[in-house]
Amino acid sequence: LIEKSRVETERDELKQQLNILKEDWAAIQNENSSAKLIQDLRDELRNVIIKQLTSGFIYPDHNNVHWIKEVVPLSGIIVLDDGSVWAINPVDRAKTALWLPISKVSILRNDKSMFPYFLVNMGNGKKAEAKFISQQL
Repeated sequence: LIEKSRVETERDELKQQLNILKEDWAAIQNENSSAKLIQDLRDELRNVIIKQLTSGFIYPDHNNVHWIKEVVPLSGIIVLDDGSVWAINPVDRAKTALWLPISKVSILRNDKSMFPYFLVNMGNGKKAEAKFISQQL
Protein backbone atom coordinates (compact mmCIF):
# COMPACT_ATOMS: atom_id res chain seq x y z
CA LEU A 1 0.00 0.00 0.00
CA ILE A 2 2.84 2.37 0.87
CA GLU A 3 4.62 1.44 -2.38
CA LYS A 4 1.45 2.14 -4.40
CA SER A 5 1.05 5.53 -2.73
CA ARG A 6 4.67 6.43 -3.44
CA VAL A 7 4.29 5.42 -7.11
CA GLU A 8 1.13 7.49 -7.44
CA THR A 9 2.86 10.46 -5.85
CA GLU A 10 5.81 10.14 -8.23
CA ARG A 11 3.40 9.77 -11.15
CA ASP A 12 1.54 12.93 -10.10
CA GLU A 13 4.83 14.80 -9.77
CA LEU A 14 5.91 13.64 -13.22
CA LYS A 15 2.55 14.74 -14.66
CA GLN A 16 3.03 18.18 -13.09
CA GLN A 17 6.53 18.41 -14.52
CA LEU A 18 5.20 17.33 -17.92
CA ASN A 19 2.48 19.99 -17.76
CA ILE A 20 5.09 22.61 -16.83
CA LEU A 21 7.24 21.51 -19.79
CA LYS A 22 4.23 21.70 -22.12
CA GLU A 23 3.45 25.23 -20.89
CA ASP A 24 7.10 26.25 -21.30
CA TRP A 25 7.13 24.79 -24.82
CA ALA A 26 3.92 26.65 -25.71
CA ALA A 27 5.43 29.89 -24.34
CA ILE A 28 8.60 29.37 -26.39
CA GLN A 29 6.54 28.73 -29.52
CA ASN A 30 4.51 31.87 -28.83
CA GLU A 31 7.69 33.92 -28.30
CA ASN A 32 9.15 32.59 -31.56
CA SER A 33 5.93 33.45 -33.34
CA SER A 34 5.92 36.94 -31.82
CA ALA A 35 9.58 37.45 -32.69
CA LYS A 36 8.88 36.42 -36.30
CA LEU A 37 5.89 38.76 -36.46
CA ILE A 38 7.96 41.64 -35.07
CA GLN A 39 10.75 40.94 -37.58
CA ASP A 40 8.24 40.77 -40.45
CA LEU A 41 6.76 44.11 -39.37
CA ARG A 42 10.23 45.66 -39.14
CA ASP A 43 11.07 44.39 -42.63
CA GLU A 44 7.83 45.74 -44.05
CA LEU A 45 8.35 49.13 -42.41
CA ARG A 46 11.93 49.28 -43.68
CA ASN A 47 10.73 48.50 -47.22
CA VAL A 48 8.08 51.25 -47.04
CA ILE A 49 10.65 53.77 -45.80
CA ILE A 50 13.15 52.79 -48.49
CA LYS A 51 10.48 53.07 -51.18
CA GLN A 52 9.46 56.52 -49.95
CA LEU A 53 13.05 57.74 -49.74
CA THR A 54 13.96 56.47 -53.20
CA SER A 55 10.76 57.16 -55.10
CA GLY A 56 11.16 60.92 -55.41
CA PHE A 57 8.66 63.62 -54.59
CA ILE A 58 4.93 63.76 -55.30
CA TYR A 59 4.09 65.60 -58.50
CA PRO A 60 0.82 67.51 -58.13
CA ASP A 61 -0.04 67.87 -61.80
CA HIS A 62 -0.05 64.32 -63.20
CA ASN A 63 -2.61 63.23 -65.81
CA ASN A 64 -2.04 66.48 -67.72
CA VAL A 65 -0.18 67.05 -70.96
CA HIS A 66 3.05 69.05 -70.93
CA TRP A 67 5.83 69.63 -73.41
CA ILE A 68 9.52 68.91 -73.05
CA LYS A 69 11.59 71.99 -72.38
CA GLU A 70 14.94 70.20 -72.20
CA VAL A 71 16.45 66.73 -72.39
CA VAL A 72 19.77 66.95 -70.54
CA PRO A 73 22.24 64.83 -72.57
CA LEU A 74 23.69 61.69 -70.94
CA SER A 75 22.07 62.41 -67.58
CA GLY A 76 18.62 60.84 -67.78
CA ILE A 77 17.11 64.20 -66.80
CA ILE A 78 14.11 65.77 -68.53
CA VAL A 79 12.74 69.24 -67.77
CA LEU A 80 9.13 70.02 -68.69
CA ASP A 81 7.44 73.31 -69.57
CA ASP A 82 6.19 73.79 -66.01
CA GLY A 83 9.76 73.60 -64.67
CA SER A 84 9.37 70.09 -63.26
CA VAL A 85 12.57 68.05 -63.35
CA TRP A 86 12.42 64.30 -63.89
CA ALA A 87 14.98 61.52 -63.39
CA ILE A 88 14.47 58.73 -65.89
CA ASN A 89 14.89 55.05 -65.03
CA PRO A 90 18.29 53.95 -66.43
CA VAL A 91 16.50 51.20 -68.38
CA ASP A 92 14.56 53.86 -70.32
CA ARG A 93 17.30 56.49 -70.79
CA ALA A 94 18.31 55.44 -74.30
CA LYS A 95 14.68 55.78 -75.36
CA THR A 96 14.24 59.26 -73.86
CA ALA A 97 17.59 60.51 -75.18
CA LEU A 98 15.87 60.62 -78.58
CA TRP A 99 12.91 62.68 -77.34
CA LEU A 100 12.91 66.22 -78.66
CA PRO A 101 12.20 69.51 -76.94
CA ILE A 102 8.64 70.69 -77.62
CA SER A 103 7.44 67.07 -77.77
CA LYS A 104 4.22 66.65 -75.82
CA VAL A 105 4.28 64.26 -72.87
CA SER A 106 1.62 62.94 -70.56
CA ILE A 107 2.40 62.13 -66.93
CA LEU A 108 0.81 59.04 -65.40
CA ARG A 109 1.18 57.32 -62.01
CA ASN A 110 3.17 54.09 -61.87
CA ASP A 111 2.56 52.16 -58.64
CA LYS A 112 4.68 49.15 -59.57
CA SER A 113 8.15 50.65 -59.54
CA MET A 114 10.71 52.67 -57.63
CA PHE A 115 9.97 55.25 -60.34
CA PRO A 116 6.41 56.30 -59.46
CA TYR A 117 5.50 58.00 -62.76
CA PHE A 118 5.45 57.34 -66.46
CA LEU A 119 6.33 60.07 -68.93
CA VAL A 120 4.50 59.14 -72.12
CA ASN A 121 5.68 60.72 -75.36
CA MET A 122 2.47 61.69 -77.15
CA GLY A 123 4.23 61.76 -80.53
CA ASN A 124 5.43 58.17 -80.60
CA GLY A 125 3.49 56.59 -77.69
CA LYS A 126 6.65 55.41 -75.92
CA LYS A 127 6.74 55.65 -72.16
CA ALA A 128 9.54 55.90 -69.64
CA GLU A 129 9.55 55.34 -65.89
CA ALA A 130 10.45 58.53 -64.04
CA LYS A 131 10.86 60.21 -60.64
CA PHE A 132 9.80 63.80 -60.04
CA ILE A 133 12.89 65.27 -58.38
CA SER A 134 12.37 69.04 -58.28
CA GLN A 135 10.50 72.08 -59.53
CA GLN A 136 12.40 74.92 -61.15
CA LEU A 137 11.19 78.40 -60.33
